[in-house]
Amino acid sequence: MGKNKERYNQIIDNAYGKFILEATLIKEGYENGDLLGSQPHVDHMFSNPDELIILTKEEFTEKCKTDKEFSERWG
Repeated sequence: MGKNKERYNQIIDNAYGKFILEATLIKEGYENGDLLGSQPHVDHMFSNPDELIILTKEEFTEKCKTDKEFSERWG
């Protein structure tokens, strides 16, 4: 694997790790009833917001490629 690919993977891994930490806290807040009502500003963190399914690494990577605002926030 080339150095550029390794660096790319490190960047994705670091960004996804931070994303997972925040998404997990938000999910736990929903499950514990700490967050009342709709939270549309965090819906982008879930592949299915109604079931609180957090984006997979592949979904996260694709969203970074296609969603400028999301990419600026996470990557």
